[in-house]
Amino acid sequence: MKNKIEAKGYWFLPDKPGDKVAGTLTYTPKEDIGLELLGGFSDNLETLFSGKTYDVIHGFTSEGKNITLFNCFSSASLNFSSSFPITKYSCQYMLIGTHLNNIDDESFFKATVYFDELTYWCLPMALEHILTADENGHLEKFSLSNKKSNEDNDNTIANTQIDENTNILLKRNIYFEGSNFLLTPKIEQYTCLEIDKKIDSSFINFIYDIEMYEQFLSLATLEVVECSKIILRDRNLYQEENGKKYYNTIELIYVQKDDFEESKQTKRHNYLFTYETIKDQYNQIIKKWYEDADKIAPIRLHLIESIRPKRIFSSVDFLIVIQALEGYHIRFRKEDTLTNILNNIIAEFSSIDKTKNDEINVRAVVDSRHYYSHLMDKKEKKHAVDGVELYYLTQKLRKLLICCLLDFVGFDKPKINEILNTCHNTF
Repeated sequence: MKNKIEAKGYWFLPDKPGDKVAGTLTYTPKEDIGLELLGGFSDNLETLFSGKTYDVIHGFTSEGKNITLFNCFSSASLNFSSSFPITKYSCQYMLIGTHLNNIDDESFFKATVYFDELTYWCLPMALEHILTADENGHLEKFSLSNKKSNEDNDNTIANTQIDENTNILLKRNIYFEGSNFLLTPKIEQYTCLEIDKKIDSSFINFIYDIEMYEQFLSLATLEVVECSKIILRDRNLYQEENGKKYYNTIELIYVQKDDFEESKQTKRHNYLFTYETIKDQYNQIIKKWYEDADKIAPIRLHLIESIRPKRIFSSVDFLIVIQALEGYHIRFRKEDTLTNILNNIIAEFSSIDKTKNDEINVRAVVDSRHYYSHLMDKKEKKHAVDGVELYYLTQKLRKLLICCLLDFVGFDKPKINEILNTCHNTF
């Protein structure tokens, strides 16, 4: 979903496949899925310019690809020079490789999902190399091989059963691209996510599973993670060769939310934890992450929002963190005054090395919380802080919030201490 798309083709409504309209489809990452038609799906100009919304639009491109567009909102402009209208649509979802008639069609049994961060978070270890040097230390022989054992014939790193219908797998893979005479071959190993369904599901259902894993990786890496590509599989769309089915690839595209423009540089040592750190607990942690998703949802989302890159720190960033801490305690411990809540959380994680020496000024937190939430007179909340003081106070509170999330998903205090001690992220 990171590359721009422009495709010319013919477009039509599912119930009127014979009424095709020429037009161009464009996808601009982080911005829009747009369809521009030379005309429209109606000859009535009043209908055409009424801003009609279509749930589904079908198309096929000049490259022979079937396209389905969902939730298409129109805006039209009249081209007076050639006396025909140009109709424009902004669409929410796009499927490349199939035609569906309804957004809720349960057509897919598998999704393969790619993340830039996942390969670094869970090293694939799919390749092994052998170097041989001569007596002078010069490279004499170099070989690479696919490190796959008989016990691991599908390259699965981890397989977690989330519920009776859903399994989430981490898979290692190798990408190889040759060149003329193999002068500059390209070899890449990577880790991807696979979501398997026993009973076919809609792509909306898969999006929920994907977004949940994005949020887990955001906690694990302390970065706002979004997938880079989604490939779906339909049991009814395949090629068969020698009795084996090769399922067609169907790409799912939608506009993602993270609009931070500066490119991220992956620094593995800044991750909160990696797969290797939690390998023995991974299945248990992921299962709980999905099973209790609704219980922790607003608190989880507040933490992710608090690590989103920002050019300017403001009091809102403080409020996001303190409200999440307050909500966590009320939901999973007990309802109490904010002063008691803070003292309880500080005491609960007093054995964590990176929090026990923070010396959080609880009075300053409480006054700041009320001052910025209720826009009170500063004289009434004289211990409220701002500027650099508020920034560093927020940093300390965020560490407590991270401890709360780690505790919730199943890590004990010694493991939380180990995780924070080996993390070098400034958060």
